Amino acid sequence: MVDATPTVQAPIGRGGRKSVDPAKKRLRAVSSRSSADGSVAPFPRERFLKFCSVLRIQSKDEGLVPFVLKGSQVYIMDEICAGMARGVTTAVILKSRQLGASTLFLAIDLFWAFENKGILGVFATHEEASRDQFRAQIDLCLTTMPKAFKVGANTNNRTMLVLQNASLFRYLVAGQRKESNKLGRSGGTNYCHATEVAFWGSAEDMASLLQTFSHMYPHRLYIFESTANGYNHFEEMWQIAVAEPSQMAIFVGWWRDERNEFGERHPHYDFYMPQGVKSPLSQREREGMRAVKEQYGFEITAGQLAWYRWHLAVNCKGDQAVMDQEQPGVGGDAFQS
Repeated sequence: MVDATPTVQAPIGRGGRKSVDPAKKRLRAVSSRSSADGSVAPFPRERFLKFCSVLRIQSKDEGLVPFVLKGSQVYIMDEICAGMARGVTTAVILKSRQLGASTLFLAIDLFWAFENKGILGVFATHEEASRDQFRAQIDLCLTTMPKAFKVGANTNNRTMLVLQNASLFRYLVAGQRKESNKLGRSGGTNYCHATEVAFWGSAEDMASLLQTFSHMYPHRLYIFESTANGYNHFEEMWQIAVAEPSQMAIFVGWWRDERNEFGERHPHYDFYMPQGVKSPLSQREREGMRAVKEQYGFEITAGQLAWYRWHLAVNCKGDQAVMDQEQPGVGGDAFQS
């Protein structure tokens, strides 16, 4: 069959060249966007550190102070930087408690929204109290931050933060019930910070949220962080991340934080290490220290062991299973029945 559609000759532009048909130009632009290679922009480490230098945070040890990264926080940041350099944008982080990880992620959340105009971000937690505490920390940062670094907010309420650069954050609560509420089902996402994932009630919420993620946006980043809570959906997520090269499995043991150590002048040091570095070790301690050295190349000091013994005796009431879950030395220790 002969196409009866009349042929339209493109007009000749200056220099004798044919001008581009606007319809074809739009078609090529759409084709170019749809064939994106999914490349990942590197983590802007130096700009992030400069951003952190102007933040003020509420510290349990020091009150309202400038944000200075601890060793555990630097380790997490460096691991995310290395992962994104490999093109990996999903980080599953198994952590010990009270390492400052939540403060670091709060800084990354804000920085990402300021740095990348128009992101579609999600902050998801297991309960409303956690969401409200996170919002209070956001408000504190926005209030105390120098104007030269701050982006104003058009909307800031219990469910949403919309900045003047068109970046948007939705505050989602997964809840702790077994029934799914189809988390995040109503919109797309190219940045996510999911916290205390092990305490979410429904694995279906996680599956629902994952369906909304972009795999093309160059500044995409998806963080899932939690302490352990037995053998549940988060343990499965961790095992997948360990085996899957397209994800980062980042373990943050108690020994990554320099605050978890008693110096020789600390009032508890002599009690828990009566012979100093020559104090005898239990078989459990020897095995644990050996595992940390073999798996992570880190040698636990006598001062760190003093802290560990004190924390086990006082804060975990001598329960080794509780200590392993809350303050694991290696990733395998964290998941307890």
